[in-house]
Amino acid sequence: MSSCSLRSKDAHIARGRVEREDTAGGVARDLDDSLRSAMERGLTALKRSVAANIPLVLDNPAVIDRMEGTGRLSPGLAKDFGIVGPAGRASGVAYDARQVFAHGAYPALAPELAVRTSGDVLARAQIKVDEIACSIGIIETLLSTLPEGPTRIAIPDMLPPSRVGVGIVEAWRGELIHWVTTDENGAIARYSIKDPSLNNWTGLAICVRGNLVADFPLCNKSFNLSYSGNDL
Repeated sequence: MSSCSLRSKDAHIARGRVEREDTAGGVARDLDDSLRSAMERGLTALKRSVAANIPLVLDNPAVIDRMEGTGRLSPGLAKDFGIVGPAGRASGVAYDARQVFAHGAYPALAPELAVRTSGDVLARAQIKVDEIACSIGIIETLLSTLPEGPTRIAIPDMLPPSRVGVGIVEAWRGELIHWVTTDENGAIARYSIKDPSLNNWTGLAICVRGNLVADFPLCNKSFNLSYSGNDL
């Protein structure tokens, strides 16, 4: 499945390096017809791969038996400790930054929330599977509705002085916050990042209680947190 998702990047790889497409103020270049068609073909292949491979896991009784009831995080504790992203939604926390904060294509294209309440490893896997389909749908919609016009906006040399800026987006692990403060000259005085792992490590610590040592890898990877993100 990962090979299918990487095919759309093939057109961006030249002479052994990956070209950056994102840049300050927008993107480095527009999509031409051939690249758009290649991305659409890649999405079609990805959907076929997902449909073929997901049942091997989520329709497998042995896998279900291994994940169901393992590493449970109750909805009450998930809410109390501010668990975010798929881990939070697997424990009944109906929150997705794309539905709450207006930015870019959102909330217009914000997906319908995938929520479970059992809070176990199985629920976290099911949430991620649901969100694969949502993500593919968003990409397909964007590809078919891209407007004409410039792909970048002008960026000033200096930021406004003595200001605070906050950006909140839904990253793949959950709510990601960037905070920037400028000094009296418009230079960056402080920049801080709050990674979703900062919220969710507590959830992992709770869900492993009472489980077997052999269950720890399942619990750990069902959260799939970032060590460095926790320390930002």
